[in-house]
Formats: sequence, structure tokens, C-alpha cells
Amino acid sequence: MLLSMLGDMPDMLDEIVAWTPKTYRQHFEDSGLAFAPIAIEAFDHVPMEYRVPFDETINDMNSLIVEAVATLSPMRDDTDMLGFTAGDYWRRLQELVDRGSAIVHGSVQDHNPAVTMDQSEIDDLF
Repeated sequence: MLLSMLGDMPDMLDEIVAWTPKTYRQHFEDSGLAFAPIAIEAFDHVPMEYRVPFDETINDMNSLIVEAVATLSPMRDDTDMLGFTAGDYWRRLQELVDRGSAIVHGSVQDHNPAVTMDQSEIDDLF
């Protein structure tokens, strides 16, 4: 989200530079969400056919953000280029977020049924 705002608020670059990745567990532990404990527990039981593409997607997201920080930091004084480039990174990151969401929520992506679970499989996890 910060990447999408950088064109209008270039001072947000400091927030982006300060970002550090979190594991799935850390994300939910820090979230304050009521369902966080069950999300953490369920994650330990996700079949590898879903876990591997999810973990790969998260790794791709983290790598893209690291790349964005390295690319955007020298542009601090060129706000037009900063905003344009940040927007490109935001779009690329959003595609990865959508892919992760499709894996989590069982949407078919690229006609690959391996990224979906039917309700009975989800029920079996619980």
C-alpha cells in the first residue's frame, strides 16, 4: 500500500526502507485478529501442494520489495520518477498479493487446479 502512495507522499519512502519481512506466524501474532491463533495452527497443517506455491509467492513478494527499496532509494530527490517507479512496483506486488490470495481462498489461477481446495478438504484440515 505504501508503494501506491509514494508518488503523492515521497516522505513515505522512509517507511518502505524500514520494512522488514515477517513470517506467516509473525504476521498473525502481531495482527491482533481474533482468529489469529487458529490461522497459525491451521497453517502448520496445510498440504504441501498448497504450502509450496504459497511460500514461493511470499518469497517472491519479499524479493520484489527488497528490489524496490534498492531501486527507489536513490530516486528520493526525483519525485516524478520515484512515483512512477513505485507505481510499477506496486502493480507487480499487487499481482503477487492476488496470487497469494488465490492460493489461500481457493481461486483457480492460470487454470491450475492445484491451487484450489474444495470445501471437504478445508473441513478435513479443521
